[in-house]
Amino acid sequence: MKSELWKPRQSRWDAAALVGQIKRADIQLTAGKLAELRDYFWFDLCAEWDSTYLHDEIHRSENSWSQEFLAFEQAWFEDEINHAEGFLALYCLLYEEDETLVRQRLRERSPDFSPLAEFLHDEWGLSLLFAYDELATMRAYHIDVALYQSLGTSELSRFIRLLLRDETYHHANAVDLILRQDGLGFEKVSHLIDRFLAYDQQDPRYQATFVFDHEWAHVGEDFFLETAKMLKERLAKSMKKAG
Repeated sequence: MKSELWKPRQSRWDAAALVGQIKRADIQLTAGKLAELRDYFWFDLCAEWDSTYLHDEIHRSENSWSQEFLAFEQAWFEDEINHAEGFLALYCLLYEEDETLVRQRLRERSPDFSPLAEFLHDEWGLSLLFAYDELATMRAYHIDVALYQSLGTSELSRFIRLLLRDETYHHANAVDLILRQDGLGFEKVSHLIDRFLAYDQQDPRYQATFVFDHEWAHVGEDFFLETAKMLKERLAKSMKKAG
């Protein structure tokens, strides 16, 4: 591990306060479209909320994490909890639900990390998983921008763009961690990315793990193949430059 002091990129903002500026009447959605999107918004809320479960799983591990990884993970976790609070405020606004009851429903969900155990046992592999997963989320949120812009409020357009910026930072931070690993060859990196892709291509059921929250009906058939290719190309270029 390289010894220079490293800090993760992070930009702080208040997602719930931003959504709190919106009145229900400001949102341009028909009753039919609102009902159609209920599962979509609920899934995004759950996926961001599930960062708590992954955070707990990481800190429950007996692995010895570096200070740099812990700094990365803390910044990531703070951002994801902020996102979850924003999605919670948005969901309650759209569907006129009681926040306390929604929080209770979220807490009643249980994660199952056992199918992902092989990806969580060392720092470089987990950093690579974050790089892959956050890149996929970046690309999915980019697709979502058009929907949020269609809702008729500048606040929601800003909300999705700030989410996208945070996920971009998370991806870049994870890539930085990988590149700071001494003696980590591209062949090893490429092989593990292929395993991520193979897992995604099995179309696994999402189990409240935050990562692999990829039950996205609005992405193309080759979305994850393209994501894996993009990550490989970025790392190959960076490793070649660093070497």
